[in-house]
Amino acid sequence: MAQNENNSAYEAESIKSLKGLEAVRKRPAMYIGSTGSPGLHHLVYEIVDNSIDEALAGFCDRVEVTIHANNGITVKDNGRGIPVGWHKEEKMSSLELVLCTLHAGGKFDNSNYKVSGGLHGVGSSCVNALSSYLRAEVRRDGKIYEMEFSRGNKKGELKEIGATSERGTTITFVPDTEIFEETKYSFKILTARLRELAFLNKGIKISIVDERSETPEGVKERTDDGKENPLWTGRIAGEPVSHDFCFPKGLVDYVKYLNGAEIKAQTGEIEFDEDTKKQLLLPEPVHFHHKEPDMELEVAFQYNDGYDEKVYSFANNINTREGGTHLVGFRNGVWSTIERYIDENRDKIKALKGKSKDDKPKKGKEKDEKNKKEDKIKIERSDLWEGLTAVVSVKISEPQFEGQTKQKLGNSGISAVVNKNVQESLTAYLEENPQVAIEICNKIVNAAIAREAARNAQENVRKVVKEGRGKAEKLTDCTSKIPAEREVFLVEGDSAGGTAKRGRNPRTQAIFCLRGKILNVEKARIDKVLQNKEIEDMIFRVFKCGIGDTFDINALRYHKIIIMTDADVDGAHIRTLLLTFFYRKLPKLIEDGYVFVACPPLFRIKDGKKIDEYVHSDEEKERVLDKYNLKDSRSVKVSRFKGLGEMDPQELSETTMHQKTRRLKKVSVEDAVEADRIFTMLMGDEVEPRRKFIEENADKADIDA
Repeated sequence: MAQNENNSAYEAESIKSLKGLEAVRKRPAMYIGSTGSPGLHHLVYEIVDNSIDEALAGFCDRVEVTIHANNGITVKDNGRGIPVGWHKEEKMSSLELVLCTLHAGGKFDNSNYKVSGGLHGVGSSCVNALSSYLRAEVRRDGKIYEMEFSRGNKKGELKEIGATSERGTTITFVPDTEIFEETKYSFKILTARLRELAFLNKGIKISIVDERSETPEGVKERTDDGKENPLWTGRIAGEPVSHDFCFPKGLVDYVKYLNGAEIKAQTGEIEFDEDTKKQLLLPEPVHFHHKEPDMELEVAFQYNDGYDEKVYSFANNINTREGGTHLVGFRNGVWSTIERYIDENRDKIKALKGKSKDDKPKKGKEKDEKNKKEDKIKIERSDLWEGLTAVVSVKISEPQFEGQTKQKLGNSGISAVVNKNVQESLTAYLEENPQVAIEICNKIVNAAIAREAARNAQENVRKVVKEGRGKAEKLTDCTSKIPAEREVFLVEGDSAGGTAKRGRNPRTQAIFCLRGKILNVEKARIDKVLQNKEIEDMIFRVFKCGIGDTFDINALRYHKIIIMTDADVDGAHIRTLLLTFFYRKLPKLIEDGYVFVACPPLFRIKDGKKIDEYVHSDEEKERVLDKYNLKDSRSVKVSRFKGLGEMDPQELSETTMHQKTRRLKKVSVEDAVEADRIFTMLMGDEVEPRRKFIEENADKADIDA
């Protein structure tokens, strides 16, 4: 066997043991998910979650978060305060133990916290390890204590600094620039999480204050080379500087908010406007609450007349984005109850009266009424979720999360408990509200009819494609057969499409030309969506990944789907329609990072043979003119591109398509709730919220008039 001459270096001395919090600083992504924006914000969540755990234990009702001018964070609560006494076994103060030692804390003993999200015992110590500075202030037993740290190491011993009648803990920290790629906090992202926690824990007061100055006008978050702009303060001009959240009805208020209700600034109450009320099948959300010694279940849901599902699950206040056993139990409970109710009340459900056109006549005894009813459309689980908005929250003493970032709940016994309680509570609700129950059932049956129509349409299209007929006429494909290197540009119109075809790399870049604006899928059921020629082509002939039950991410032919539209109002509208389509009907493509937006330039600045630059905004144009002292020059020529079709193939390739010189924006969803509300507002039926949004944001728009 061949010997590697480096093998001799692998001896006992090669085995390294990382002490204290070194492991966290060495591999931070293992503990907080990433060193980008998600990981940066996760630091705040870890500290806030500790305060919420105090609230769940009944010792805290107020949490205050402050973003400081240096992008440091302070989290203050009025809980019991972290213990500060001397720990005999570890020979250090309890506060130092909690903040400097992994898997140390008060959550391993159920007598302290019956319910907690931070059962790993690494949250506070991780924040300490990844902060260039951290200060802990504890108020308990009539005294104020302070201790300071830097990058996980104490800067001094615990000090008593005063007296107080208050109690609680205040943690102030500054993220370490040696660790994080980004250090500017998003007020919107933090606000969304704090609002979520206030909904999940009714009656708790949670506030956030932003002390940073507004970013100067014209300064963008990133520089032209994609790096974080040092002039960017983190606070967007015109944003609010504070929020106070407190929701007495908890999940009921949350579901209302998810269904379009507004939080009134004066009172904090959740209210629907008259237009939104008309779109609700239930006047108020269904709500039930069940408590056992080691588990607490709370569910709220409400149907609307839309076509999209909005179901969120939480375990001990942690957003379990990948679901888990509690969500499985909820879905099974709803399915069993609704299926049984429909079977028992078929004669009352309008959508089931009379046979569908596809039913074939039966013979003999099959003509009796009972069998006729059984011959109607078959309900499937997916039909139940159309137009359903729901929040499922469990609080359990020993949650089993997958990984430190807790995306999925794994407790095996929870599913059966949730299933049983959902069935009992939902059955009682349906029996007590028969008129609403029948309305829900009618909606579900209509969803099933639409699903069958969509399935038939899919089968017909697949049959045509399989037989080699009906190819996408507007697709100019690339020659590569490797999906990871293939790109498809979605281009508006034949003019821009023709230029793109001549400027592309034919080996890896495909062009699909859109015939103007596609269908607004926000207002259409799946069977109607599939009748749109452009959408049908994209799903079955271009991407070939299918949709709904037939969706297969492994069949996707391109790993970059790039929306390339003009930089004008019509182009922005087409881009929004496409993003709505991806978000509502093919969300997995966004989640897995396959959808991008091209950034064509707005201007070309040319001054003889010396200067020839493309810029993407008015602000960038001014900076370039200042850089070369061209503002008063008569020789400089500034050209504005009105559309992609105005560029020649070489210009389009250099600025927008060539992999080494183009700018692409990856489409991602940081806040699913806010994204859902924005798509509903911009693309839905209600005019008033859209008008209000335009009025509030018109001064921020870059419109080509």
